[in-house]
Amino acid sequence: MNEEELLEALVPVRGYFTAKEVTRGTVLAAYLRREGLKPTGDSWMTAQAALGAGMSFEEAVGFAIKISSSDDESEGPSAYGRSLRSSAIIRQSAQGRIHDDQSNHKEMDQPADSRSCRTSIESDGSLPRFRWFAKRTTAGDMDGEGLQRLLGAPGHDNLSVLVRETAQNSWDARRVGESPNLTYILKRAEPDVISWLRSSFQTPKDAQAGLRIQESLDRPGLRLLEISDRGTTGLGGPTRNDIKIPEDIPHDFVNLVLNIGVPRDVDKGGGTYGFGKIASYRASRCRTAIIWTRCIAETGPEHRLIAVSLGPSFDLHGRMHTGHHWWGRIATQESEADRVEPLTGGDAEQIGALLFSTPFRDDFGTSILIIDPDVEDEESGKLRREELADIIRTQLWPKILPDHTNHVPMPIRLNIDGEDFSLNFPELDRPYAAFGKALNAIRAVQSGQSATSFVRQGVEIHEIWSQRPKFLLGHLAISTFVRAPSDKAELISALPVNSICLMRHAAELVVKYEGYSALPEPDVDWCAVFKPTVVTDDAFAESEPPAHDDWLPDSLDNRQHKIIVNVSKRERRNKISSFLQPLSPPNESRNGNTPTGELANALSWLVPQESKINEKRIPNKKAMAKRRKHSSRKAGTVTVLKQERMLSPDMGFVEVTLVIKLEEDPGVIRAVEAHATAKTEIGNESTDKISVDWLVNSSGDSNVGQMVGGELAEVKIRFPEYLLAEISFNVRAEANV
Repeated sequence: MNEEELLEALVPVRGYFTAKEVTRGTVLAAYLRREGLKPTGDSWMTAQAALGAGMSFEEAVGFAIKISSSDDESEGPSAYGRSLRSSAIIRQSAQGRIHDDQSNHKEMDQPADSRSCRTSIESDGSLPRFRWFAKRTTAGDMDGEGLQRLLGAPGHDNLSVLVRETAQNSWDARRVGESPNLTYILKRAEPDVISWLRSSFQTPKDAQAGLRIQESLDRPGLRLLEISDRGTTGLGGPTRNDIKIPEDIPHDFVNLVLNIGVPRDVDKGGGTYGFGKIASYRASRCRTAIIWTRCIAETGPEHRLIAVSLGPSFDLHGRMHTGHHWWGRIATQESEADRVEPLTGGDAEQIGALLFSTPFRDDFGTSILIIDPDVEDEESGKLRREELADIIRTQLWPKILPDHTNHVPMPIRLNIDGEDFSLNFPELDRPYAAFGKALNAIRAVQSGQSATSFVRQGVEIHEIWSQRPKFLLGHLAISTFVRAPSDKAELISALPVNSICLMRHAAELVVKYEGYSALPEPDVDWCAVFKPTVVTDDAFAESEPPAHDDWLPDSLDNRQHKIIVNVSKRERRNKISSFLQPLSPPNESRNGNTPTGELANALSWLVPQESKINEKRIPNKKAMAKRRKHSSRKAGTVTVLKQERMLSPDMGFVEVTLVIKLEEDPGVIRAVEAHATAKTEIGNESTDKISVDWLVNSSGDSNVGQMVGGELAEVKIRFPEYLLAEISFNVRAEANV
């Protein structure tokens, strides 16, 4: 865990922090103190072990409390607590070596039920086989073809979406204090692998329609695409989703394998569990993937293996099924419907070793094997080698690039047909260098470090602010470079130039490239990066579609989040416009609308900014008479003499009290109607949650008050602090209210 992550974790418990240095141990101690626990004894040991096993600080302390309470009620801690505690401590003290003896390792990994299951399935010593399970259609179900459409229509092809989504899920699953690594292996299936797959993927004839697994397995030169991460938590937790799972227990397996579209419970994470899985199906011609994971289970470290497929709905013996298929072990119990479970322990480990090229040693993680991936060019039929490498470079460069401390966030490897394919950017890749300098400049600024060295290299760093309220939304960094000669093909980059790479704060994965015009200077291009702050990151996360490839403010229900996303886009555009046209008039609106600054000045008497409030003295009667004599003010109008702004007792609201005067002959009584409107930062009108109250001389209508010519009255307007409010007064002709 780096310093930035520790500082973020410290924010909720800063009042309980007593140490001089910020470390994992001192932050964990603060979380314990907040719960009334001392950072000593069993609670401290359990929390440390849980943190080392990949839990967050909140989860680790909650787990320690749970284990402590169960210890008090029984002779000792629960089996799950003992296992997690001991396995984590052993991993730390022995540098990840869980067992010295391989035979003991296998025995430990096999629960009793999986060992007996293997004996019952196969008694001849050969590898066990999958058993098929399909979901019957019930109320509210979506068929397999509908599930495949959940990603919508992403702005990328299936292979690009697959690379983006799997990297996102791997990054979100990283273990505390570790850098995950990610491997893509494209290979041809060996004969023994094809033989095992054919014998395992057996389905009834009626269920095969549209599934196309056997068609793929019969394809000459069948290819497999393996995607493996290590240094992650793996898919832990229970293996059935029909029972309640306590919040402090991982939900990873059921969320990825059994459920669809469940958001990851990772603070500032980027992914959504089910959609990454759907991307894996869509990249397969037969919509099938095999999942192998090693994780911490209730009995200790455990291998799990299961296959999943999506096809059209089908009728089997008069019963409709959704087209969602699983292959694993069928669990049968009295009074319960059959359900699918993964193969576990030695069975899963042996089959995984046969199918996958990336083994598990004493580490944890997840591997996905995509059967018959769509990786050939449609016209030529040639393998998309260079394209696959360019997709990884274009979409995952922030993880390949060493950060401002020279640390690689997530090492990534690509192997095609047994040969490692270089993902390193050549030193002369100028857009990569420009994007890299821009990102590292923002990393330095947002971690509280100096960015002077990047400024000296020509990087422009801009703060992106919202003005109402005054709020730092994020940072934009722009870097220029001399364009590579067109005849130097080896210098042409896959990265898009003259664009802003949008990415989330902590995830740092490419959301999209926002294209703009080129500079007027010949042979000079530019690249830029925008990252939100840790405070505003949630607004951008909520605006992403399932494919995480855009920020869509109109999809947001939260009004303030919508403004954050909209304003950041407008301000990015303004900064780039100024960058591209530095000599354009400063007051000229670049989008045809009145600039926000001009709008704010026009409404400054009611905008929540103390510095712009124009307070006037309330004149005495002689001064009023003198002024009236020489005044050119039109009779029957209302003049604002003074305003007083204060925060409302209701969080997020502002109250402004106006002192007003009716310009009318003394003694004349008029009904005056106050009408309040407001505008958002982007200029849209709104009357949401705006109220007007006459503090004196109110009529039955809160918007209408009774005023006497030449005398004063007070009106209070209440509105959300993120709006720009405006009020107008209409003097009625009649005297009675």
